[in-house]
Amino acid sequence: MKKSLLASLILHILVLMLLALTSGGSGNGNGGQSDGSNGTGTGSTPPVQNIAPPPSIEVVEIEPDVLDKLLDESRPAEKPKKPTKVVKQKCPDYFGGIGITYEQLISDPGKIIKEVHSGYPAAKAGVLVGDIIIGQSEEVRGPIGKPVTVYILRGSETWRFNLVRAKVCIEDIGK
Repeated sequence: MKKSLLASLILHILVLMLLALTSGGSGNGNGGQSDGSNGTGTGSTPPVQNIAPPPSIEVVEIEPDVLDKLLDESRPAEKPKKPTKVVKQKCPDYFGGIGITYEQLISDPGKIIKEVHSGYPAAKAGVLVGDIIIGQSEEVRGPIGKPVTVYILRGSETWRFNLVRAKVCIEDIGK
């Protein structure tokens, strides 16, 4: 019952909007023309047309409080937001790195990046899986907080990433 009443209400609103559009809808009574004419060059205002809704549409009057209740019931209930808890990750096994997993290419001196782990320096800087490391200022693993520059081949372009090694949890890398 409630859904059919709501559907009827929506249909009624659509009909009213259609009536407003077909009668000009500009509120100036001249068919939407703002230059004082009706678009025909005569300068006279056309009579307002009353268009009845099709017989298949039932127009229903709804009290404002009933309408509010129907609209409230039709909206999905919002789940109460729980406070966000900050969970400190325990990381017993870690190393200093940039958060990538790579594999040495056999036919090329480069290393292809197999995984870029979110939250680590490489991911934050925009390094992508499939990039090829063609050079680096020093090894990507080393002391935490020490900078390392990595040169990447992406397609036919060479990219330089200036990264700072971070604490990388071995559990995150999966090794």
